[in-house]
Amino acid sequence: MQWASFALATLFAGKSLVTAQTWCGKNYMRNQTIVPPGGRFPKPGESSSPLLTFRCSQTIRPYLPHDTTNSPTVLVSSWISNTSYPDSVEWTPPPGFPGPFESRKPHCVASGSIPEIPTGSDPDQGRNQVVKDYYELPLDLGKLQPQKEHYTLEFRCPTFLSFPGNEIGSVTKMDGRSGALLVQSNEGPGRFKEIFPIGFYTQFNNYLTNLTVLSDLKNQGSDRVLDEMEKLGLYLMYDMRWTVNSEVNSIKKRPNLLLWYTADEPDGTSDPLDVTTKSYNLINSLDGGDNSGGSGYHPVSLVLNCQDYQFTPYASGADIIMTDVYPIGNNVTFSEPWGTECTPDYGDCGCDNCKGSLRDISDRLEDYRERLYANGWHYTKALWSVPQGFGNQSYWKRHPTGKEFIAQSVLAINYGAKGLISWTDPTTASIKSAAANLTKGLESMTPYLLSHSHDSAQVSAAVWTTTSGSLLTAVNLGPDRLSIKLDLTYPFILAPNKDQAMFSAVDQVLGEGRGANAFVSQEDGGQKYFVSATYELDGFESGAWIYTGLLAGEDGGGENNSVSLKTARLLETVLCGAIVLVLLNAM
Repeated sequence: MQWASFALATLFAGKSLVTAQTWCGKNYMRNQTIVPPGGRFPKPGESSSPLLTFRCSQTIRPYLPHDTTNSPTVLVSSWISNTSYPDSVEWTPPPGFPGPFESRKPHCVASGSIPEIPTGSDPDQGRNQVVKDYYELPLDLGKLQPQKEHYTLEFRCPTFLSFPGNEIGSVTKMDGRSGALLVQSNEGPGRFKEIFPIGFYTQFNNYLTNLTVLSDLKNQGSDRVLDEMEKLGLYLMYDMRWTVNSEVNSIKKRPNLLLWYTADEPDGTSDPLDVTTKSYNLINSLDGGDNSGGSGYHPVSLVLNCQDYQFTPYASGADIIMTDVYPIGNNVTFSEPWGTECTPDYGDCGCDNCKGSLRDISDRLEDYRERLYANGWHYTKALWSVPQGFGNQSYWKRHPTGKEFIAQSVLAINYGAKGLISWTDPTTASIKSAAANLTKGLESMTPYLLSHSHDSAQVSAAVWTTTSGSLLTAVNLGPDRLSIKLDLTYPFILAPNKDQAMFSAVDQVLGEGRGANAFVSQEDGGQKYFVSATYELDGFESGAWIYTGLLAGEDGGGENNSVSLKTARLLETVLCGAIVLVLLNAM
């Protein structure tokens, strides 16, 4: 599997700050009365008797004919609790429970034993809890014929499309396990690689102004902009609003098309509740799918601005839900443009129901993540974030600094964002430089970005683990310098005739590197190694470090610091539970 981060340009139709009489369902002008907006997301209820929640989804969407040889699977989960979700049903323990739930259907294309997740292990219980709440079953695509419409098994799945025709220039898949996007690689037909997109919103006129290397570009129109993007290797996230048919049919032939963008803050302007779903179905029908929910060859995205207003109707119309939280340089309690206060029921301060800190970003992503779980969308939709890259206008009195830009981005990554698209380009040189550094760091970080985040009082940090090592990302949420300490335990299994294990140097891929040294000690006759490292972060600074556990010897099958499979599996298990992040002090 190849991993990479990619620059992405979002060609955008443009927007104004407030274009409706209400924002997020709230009145915000002085002459308007306070009226509760409604549209709140309902909290899951509680049942006095056990409930079964059973969910399924295809692992990769869409499947293509060549996937018949790529071990396709479906994701299946089941758990029993007293929490009531929309798809929960009353449950009576079968004779001999506990026991496996087994799929037994005529013409079965996926079958296997599905253990029940223990009571109390709901995937949404507690913030930032790791719960692998799915099992993968092999899927026999050979028994299905490619078609635009979705197949109905015991759930809406799978989307199995034929090879795209000449009118389709590319295919972008989504991985239901992680929410990552997969694009076609250069390794041959049917080969895809995961990417972490990062880029900026921009408009055609801005691109035309900045592409001065071609003197006649400005007079050639949007096609020349798109052609130039292809040459530069930039992926395209394309926005269209009022001419969907003609725009989709024109753009879908582009080989660098990554995804569609179809709605900008529809919750803010209180667009009709069904408009995003109608657009979603239409776009998919033009892009190789059907007109009733079946996926096309590219995912569809939109951005929501409100903290809690009609989330479900608007989010229904996209595969990728973006959130734009802009707390920097902003008074989030009093709206200077409108001369009114901002409360949960009234006012518009440019950051809905915000507290005025970077934590507004993580809180919003966490709220949205819990709603995806509650709606049963956690396998079919992903979250992206829109870092603030603007200022000196309306609600926002200044631009973010470069450090604050990276802090927003790393914080969003820590809380599950699978893509970063900043509003807007052009922006400051400091932000452009920070974005470039982040993009370079993401090339090394991307393989680790598969898990959840751990939070502390002033620092937000996350640890991701693979069989080859661990990635730590951290962001200082405040203005004061602080130190963090990372403790790891490595119970190595030593190869025969070897009396020591080796731990590689720390590789810092983001930040300035102060204090990036690891101290190693051993106990139990060399069978257990403790690694401790301390780092310093300035106010609003971010950092990322990669640790790689190394073992030399016969069991590793090589002499170049290779890790044996036996050891690698042990490392993967131990690291997930043995990493401790400690806030030492504010300096």
